[in-house]
Amino acid sequence: MVFVLCGVASIFLMTQADLAARKDVSILRWFGLELSLSVVISCLKVLLMNTILFSGEIFQIAKDMRENSYHSLTSWMSLKNLFIAPFLEEYIYRACLINMMIESGALTPTQCIYITPLFFATSHLHWIAEEFLTNKIPFSVLLKTALFKLAYTELFGVYSGIIYVRTGSLWPAFLLHSQCNYFSFPHFWNLFKVKYRRTDRIIPGVLYVAGVIILVYWFGFFVPQSECWWSVQKIVEA
Repeated sequence: MVFVLCGVASIFLMTQADLAARKDVSILRWFGLELSLSVVISCLKVLLMNTILFSGEIFQIAKDMRENSYHSLTSWMSLKNLFIAPFLEEYIYRACLINMMIESGALTPTQCIYITPLFFATSHLHWIAEEFLTNKIPFSVLLKTALFKLAYTELFGVYSGIIYVRTGSLWPAFLLHSQCNYFSFPHFWNLFKVKYRRTDRIIPGVLYVAGVIILVYWFGFFVPQSECWWSVQKIVEA
Protein backbone atom coordinates (compact mmCIF):
# COMPACT_ATOMS: atom_id res chain seq x y z
CA MET A 1 0.00 0.00 0.00
CA VAL A 2 2.84 2.40 0.85
CA PHE A 3 4.50 1.68 -2.49
CA VAL A 4 1.20 2.42 -4.24
CA LEU A 5 0.83 5.73 -2.39
CA CYS A 6 4.38 6.69 -3.34
CA GLY A 7 3.68 5.96 -6.99
CA VAL A 8 0.35 7.80 -7.05
CA ALA A 9 1.76 10.81 -5.21
CA SER A 10 4.75 11.01 -7.55
CA ILE A 11 2.63 10.82 -10.70
CA PHE A 12 0.15 13.36 -9.38
CA LEU A 13 2.82 15.88 -8.44
CA MET A 14 4.82 15.50 -11.62
CA THR A 15 1.73 15.97 -13.78
CA GLN A 16 0.02 18.71 -11.78
CA ALA A 17 2.94 20.79 -10.52
CA ASP A 18 4.09 23.63 -12.72
CA LEU A 19 7.66 22.39 -12.93
CA ALA A 20 8.20 24.19 -16.22
CA ALA A 21 8.14 27.48 -14.33
CA ARG A 22 11.31 26.41 -12.47
CA LYS A 23 13.87 26.02 -15.21
CA ASP A 24 16.71 26.15 -12.67
CA VAL A 25 15.20 23.41 -10.46
CA SER A 26 15.52 19.77 -11.47
CA ILE A 27 12.87 17.19 -10.63
CA LEU A 28 15.29 15.47 -8.27
CA ARG A 29 15.81 18.70 -6.37
CA TRP A 30 12.09 19.43 -6.36
CA PHE A 31 11.47 16.07 -4.66
CA GLY A 32 14.40 16.62 -2.30
CA LEU A 33 16.34 13.70 -3.79
CA GLU A 34 19.27 15.61 -5.26
CA LEU A 35 22.67 14.69 -3.83
CA SER A 36 25.46 17.21 -3.44
CA LEU A 37 28.27 18.04 -1.03
CA SER A 38 26.02 20.46 0.86
CA VAL A 39 23.38 17.75 1.26
CA VAL A 40 25.99 15.30 2.59
CA ILE A 41 27.18 17.91 5.09
CA SER A 42 23.55 18.55 6.15
CA CYS A 43 23.05 14.81 6.67
CA LEU A 44 26.17 14.52 8.84
CA LYS A 45 25.25 17.55 10.95
CA VAL A 46 21.68 16.32 11.47
CA LEU A 47 22.93 12.87 12.53
CA LEU A 48 25.41 14.47 14.93
CA MET A 49 22.70 16.70 16.41
CA ASN A 50 20.32 13.77 16.86
CA THR A 51 23.07 11.59 18.35
CA ILE A 52 23.66 14.27 20.98
CA LEU A 53 19.91 14.44 21.64
CA PHE A 54 19.78 10.66 22.13
CA SER A 55 23.02 10.39 24.09
CA GLY A 56 21.04 9.24 27.12
CA GLU A 57 19.70 6.32 25.07
CA ILE A 58 23.16 5.49 23.78
CA PHE A 59 24.41 5.33 27.38
CA GLN A 60 21.57 2.98 28.33
CA ILE A 61 22.27 0.70 25.36
CA ALA A 62 25.98 0.61 26.27
CA LYS A 63 25.09 -0.30 29.86
CA ASP A 64 22.54 -2.96 28.81
CA MET A 65 19.81 -1.02 30.58
CA ARG A 66 17.47 -1.52 27.65
CA GLU A 67 17.06 -4.04 24.89
CA ASN A 68 18.24 -3.06 21.44
CA SER A 69 15.52 -4.16 19.02
CA TYR A 70 17.87 -4.24 16.06
CA HIS A 71 20.70 -6.61 16.90
CA SER A 72 20.85 -7.82 13.30
CA LEU A 73 20.75 -5.14 10.62
CA THR A 74 20.39 -7.86 7.98
CA SER A 75 16.99 -9.13 9.16
CA TRP A 76 13.90 -8.19 7.16
CA MET A 77 12.26 -6.46 10.13
CA SER A 78 15.33 -4.31 10.72
CA LEU A 79 15.60 -3.41 7.03
CA LYS A 80 11.93 -2.48 6.94
CA ASN A 81 11.90 -0.40 10.13
CA LEU A 82 15.28 1.27 9.69
CA PHE A 83 15.48 1.90 5.95
CA ILE A 84 12.41 1.09 3.84
CA ALA A 85 9.65 2.51 6.06
CA PRO A 86 11.53 5.71 7.05
CA PHE A 87 12.38 6.51 3.43
CA LEU A 88 8.87 5.89 2.10
CA GLU A 89 7.20 7.75 4.97
CA GLU A 90 9.48 10.75 4.59
CA TYR A 91 8.93 10.71 0.84
CA ILE A 92 5.14 10.71 1.22
CA TYR A 93 4.64 12.94 4.28
CA ARG A 94 7.51 15.34 3.79
CA ALA A 95 8.54 15.56 0.11
CA CYS A 96 5.17 14.85 -1.53
CA LEU A 97 2.71 16.26 1.00
CA ILE A 98 4.66 19.39 1.91
CA ASN A 99 5.53 20.06 -1.74
CA MET A 100 1.89 19.68 -2.72
CA MET A 101 0.75 22.11 -0.01
CA ILE A 102 3.37 24.70 -0.95
CA GLU A 103 2.81 24.23 -4.69
CA SER A 104 -0.94 24.74 -4.36
CA GLY A 105 -0.52 27.72 -2.04
CA ALA A 106 -2.66 25.99 0.60
CA LEU A 107 0.03 26.31 3.27
CA THR A 108 3.27 28.18 3.75
CA PRO A 109 6.43 26.16 4.50
CA THR A 110 6.17 27.13 8.17
CA GLN A 111 2.51 26.08 8.37
CA CYS A 112 3.42 22.76 6.73
CA ILE A 113 5.82 22.00 9.57
CA TYR A 114 3.02 21.98 12.16
CA ILE A 115 -0.06 20.91 10.19
CA THR A 116 1.08 18.11 7.87
CA PRO A 117 2.45 15.91 10.73
CA LEU A 118 -1.19 15.28 11.68
CA PHE A 119 -1.47 13.05 8.59
CA PHE A 120 1.75 11.30 9.53
CA ALA A 121 0.64 10.78 13.14
CA THR A 122 -2.84 9.44 12.35
CA SER A 123 -1.38 6.98 9.82
CA HIS A 124 0.30 5.21 12.76
CA LEU A 125 -3.02 4.36 14.43
CA HIS A 126 -4.03 1.54 12.05
CA TRP A 127 -3.27 -1.09 14.68
CA ILE A 128 -6.14 -0.06 17.02
CA ALA A 129 -8.88 -2.05 15.26
CA GLU A 130 -6.71 -5.17 15.03
CA GLU A 131 -5.74 -5.05 18.70
CA PHE A 132 -9.36 -4.46 19.74
CA LEU A 133 -10.88 -7.20 17.57
CA THR A 134 -8.10 -9.81 17.67
CA ASN A 135 -6.47 -9.47 21.07
CA LYS A 136 -9.57 -8.17 22.88
CA ILE A 137 -7.64 -5.37 24.57
CA PRO A 138 -10.04 -2.96 26.35
CA PHE A 139 -10.84 0.08 24.25
CA SER A 140 -10.00 2.46 27.12
CA VAL A 141 -6.46 1.05 27.26
CA LEU A 142 -6.12 1.29 23.49
CA LEU A 143 -7.36 4.87 23.54
CA LYS A 144 -4.75 5.97 26.08
CA THR A 145 -2.01 4.22 24.10
CA ALA A 146 -3.28 5.74 20.86
CA LEU A 147 -3.33 9.27 22.27
CA PHE A 148 0.20 8.84 23.59
CA LYS A 149 1.43 7.50 20.26
CA LEU A 150 -0.43 10.24 18.39
CA ALA A 151 1.31 12.87 20.53
CA TYR A 152 4.86 11.67 20.08
CA THR A 153 4.50 10.84 16.37
CA GLU A 154 3.08 14.35 15.86
CA LEU A 155 6.09 15.76 17.73
CA PHE A 156 8.47 13.71 15.63
CA GLY A 157 6.66 14.81 12.46
CA VAL A 158 7.27 18.44 13.43
CA TYR A 159 10.92 17.64 14.15
CA SER A 160 11.40 15.94 10.79
CA GLY A 161 9.34 18.60 9.00
CA ILE A 162 11.62 21.34 10.29
CA ILE A 163 14.63 19.41 8.98
CA TYR A 164 13.03 19.04 5.54
CA VAL A 165 11.86 22.64 5.25
CA ARG A 166 15.21 24.05 6.40
CA THR A 167 17.39 21.79 4.23
CA GLY A 168 15.07 21.32 1.24
CA SER A 169 16.36 17.76 1.06
CA LEU A 170 14.73 14.44 1.84
CA TRP A 171 18.01 12.74 2.80
CA PRO A 172 18.61 14.41 6.19
CA ALA A 173 14.98 13.81 7.18
CA PHE A 174 15.22 10.16 6.10
CA LEU A 175 18.43 9.56 8.07
CA LEU A 176 16.93 11.32 11.09
CA HIS A 177 13.85 9.07 10.88
CA SER A 178 15.99 5.95 10.51
CA GLN A 179 18.16 6.87 13.49
CA CYS A 180 15.14 7.67 15.67
CA ASN A 181 13.58 4.32 14.78
CA TYR A 182 16.80 2.63 15.84
CA PHE A 183 16.83 4.35 19.24
CA SER A 184 13.00 4.13 19.57
CA PHE A 185 11.12 6.17 22.18
CA PRO A 186 13.46 7.25 25.00
CA HIS A 187 13.39 4.85 27.94
CA PHE A 188 12.91 7.52 30.60
CA TRP A 189 11.34 5.02 32.99
CA ASN A 190 14.67 3.22 33.45
CA LEU A 191 15.89 6.27 35.38
CA PHE A 192 13.50 5.33 38.19
CA LYS A 193 14.24 1.60 38.41
CA VAL A 194 16.18 0.88 41.58
CA LYS A 195 17.68 -2.31 40.11
CA TYR A 196 20.17 -0.08 38.25
CA ARG A 197 23.00 1.72 40.00
CA ARG A 198 22.25 5.31 40.97
CA THR A 199 25.05 6.69 38.81
CA ASP A 200 23.75 4.69 35.84
CA ARG A 201 20.39 6.36 36.32
CA ILE A 202 21.70 9.89 36.89
CA ILE A 203 24.09 10.02 33.94
CA PRO A 204 21.49 9.35 31.19
CA GLY A 205 19.15 11.83 32.87
CA VAL A 206 21.83 14.51 32.68
CA LEU A 207 22.56 13.54 29.06
CA TYR A 208 18.86 13.84 28.15
CA VAL A 209 18.67 17.36 29.58
CA ALA A 210 21.98 18.40 28.00
CA GLY A 211 20.85 17.02 24.64
CA VAL A 212 17.64 19.06 24.69
CA ILE A 213 19.49 22.24 25.70
CA ILE A 214 22.06 21.78 22.91
CA LEU A 215 19.27 21.06 20.41
CA VAL A 216 17.41 24.23 21.33
CA TYR A 217 20.36 26.61 21.44
CA TRP A 218 22.46 25.15 18.63
CA PHE A 219 19.73 24.05 16.22
CA GLY A 220 20.55 26.87 13.79
CA PHE A 221 24.17 25.71 13.64
CA PHE A 222 23.30 22.08 12.96
CA VAL A 223 20.44 22.87 10.55
CA PRO A 224 20.96 26.26 8.88
CA GLN A 225 18.30 27.49 6.46
CA SER A 226 19.20 26.35 2.95
CA GLU A 227 17.92 27.59 -0.40
CA CYS A 228 14.94 25.36 -1.23
CA TRP A 229 13.06 25.05 -4.51
CA TRP A 230 10.28 27.33 -3.28
CA SER A 231 12.79 30.06 -2.43
CA VAL A 232 14.30 29.65 -5.91
CA GLN A 233 10.83 30.12 -7.37
CA LYS A 234 10.43 33.41 -5.48
CA ILE A 235 13.75 34.63 -6.89
CA VAL A 236 12.70 33.69 -10.45
CA GLU A 237 9.35 35.46 -10.07
CA ALA A 238 11.03 38.56 -8.66
